[in-house]
Amino acid sequence: MQNLVNQLNAEISRSLLPHYPKHVDVVEKGHLLYIQGMVRSIRRQGKDVLADVQDVVPVQVKLNSESIYDSECTCPTPFLCKHQMAVFFQLYGKKQSVHRWIYRWKTMTFPLKQKEDKRMNKGILKEQELTDEQKKVLSVYEYGVELVDRMFQKTKNGDVPYSSYYLYTQISNSINMKQYHHWELTPLFHIVANIHFLYRIIEQNQQQRLWESEQLVHTIVLQLGQAIDKLPKPAPFTFDLVYEKLAEDLRELVFLEQPFSNEILTVYWMIWNDVLMRNILRNRELAFAEQTVKKCNPDSLWHAVHSFQWFFHGDTKKAIEVLEPYAVEHFRIVFLYLDIFHQQKNWKGFDVVKPFFLNHYKAYFETLTYRKKQHFVDQLFHYFFDYVEKKNEQSFLETMLYHLLPFSAKPLSTFFLDRKEYRRLIDLYMFSGLEVEAIGQETLKEIQRHEPECLLPLYHQAVNSAIVEKNRASYKRAVRYLKKIRTIYRKLKEEEHWNRYFSAILDDTKRLRAFREECRKGKLIDE
Repeated sequence: MQNLVNQLNAEISRSLLPHYPKHVDVVEKGHLLYIQGMVRSIRRQGKDVLADVQDVVPVQVKLNSESIYDSECTCPTPFLCKHQMAVFFQLYGKKQSVHRWIYRWKTMTFPLKQKEDKRMNKGILKEQELTDEQKKVLSVYEYGVELVDRMFQKTKNGDVPYSSYYLYTQISNSINMKQYHHWELTPLFHIVANIHFLYRIIEQNQQQRLWESEQLVHTIVLQLGQAIDKLPKPAPFTFDLVYEKLAEDLRELVFLEQPFSNEILTVYWMIWNDVLMRNILRNRELAFAEQTVKKCNPDSLWHAVHSFQWFFHGDTKKAIEVLEPYAVEHFRIVFLYLDIFHQQKNWKGFDVVKPFFLNHYKAYFETLTYRKKQHFVDQLFHYFFDYVEKKNEQSFLETMLYHLLPFSAKPLSTFFLDRKEYRRLIDLYMFSGLEVEAIGQETLKEIQRHEPECLLPLYHQAVNSAIVEKNRASYKRAVRYLKKIRTIYRKLKEEEHWNRYFSAILDDTKRLRAFREECRKGKLIDE
């Protein structure tokens, strides 16, 4: 059956053109029937596949693997129909991704000698060439832009006071009230309106009210993420023109540069990574970015965008290479690549990023605020932990974490604990000045079960620190630690060591009557 499916795939791929509206319609409607589960009773008959498709009027389908033109359907549609496509998708989807088939088919390119292929490959669609469905989707884009512009114009005219929160509330209400008959248009509308509002609010904040809009910008980024998740996958072909316009809008957003540069890059990454996936768009954007960076300052966002586009083209090495001259300014975007590789368990991708990371992480770390330094360390540990385990390169991660102390004390302790390197873990605790109370009881119990002798230096230090405080509460703590030390020595059958150690403690504290009293209460001494 798989050979037959491969033959059908080759036949259909050759016969259907992704820039021809009638063929697009057949693929879309066939996909809809497939995901609705309307294909029934598939069976093979020689070189043919027979099936029933439950439509408004049920039909019978025959697909011929040698010639798609010899295929048949009881519906009146000539050539390949939606029912035949649904049957093909049902067969193809048993072993492979239908989503990926549609994506590859949409991004097919053709020789540029044909006029319509030139138009398609350049991504140019003229108004008179649009179908009614494409015009409907385009109107969603136009309404989203017009809605935002109208609200900002009201503030300019003095009809309403300028307040970013007020404007966004009004626009959000309008978005939520706008209900489209086709559900997939709603998240598209949200994306268009939010991107355009983000542009206007950042443009406005280049002069004023930065503090007022900071939280709002974060909210917009969150709303965009939610809308992206709700987009249909694969996207309808009717979305292509709007996606071209979104690509242009994102360029304008990047050109703003400041303020909220992190959020601008986040939005650009989200849209290009999850929405604008057509090769035509990405090829065009890469070419544009390559020309733009030649005229930009080192801290320009376009250097990050340039790197993004190489990454989207599957060339991580080039994506890192173009960042090298601007490593400190744009180091943070490497975590986006690591996130993708971590999800995919693509350790070869980590290999490409690793030299860049090692060369520049310390310089970048020094530019961060206290809170961001801690976040950086947490990210580093999260992404590299699995990598070093798979590659058996634990020293690589350990070296970085040591350089980032004291911010890395917690992940470094997790690293040692996971590897059961208890002695090094205790050394870390003592070096960091971590008190016993700050160490989890489960951790202490685990060490005591496996290597109790490792705990002795920690408890010795804790006893000395508690006695030096010279108050009743600290003496009680010291007695608790002493009892733990005694238990460990007994477990190790080294009671002579305990006797010598405790005698020395009593000798050093003979003037501290309160301490000796606590020792008696704790039954460490009998006198």
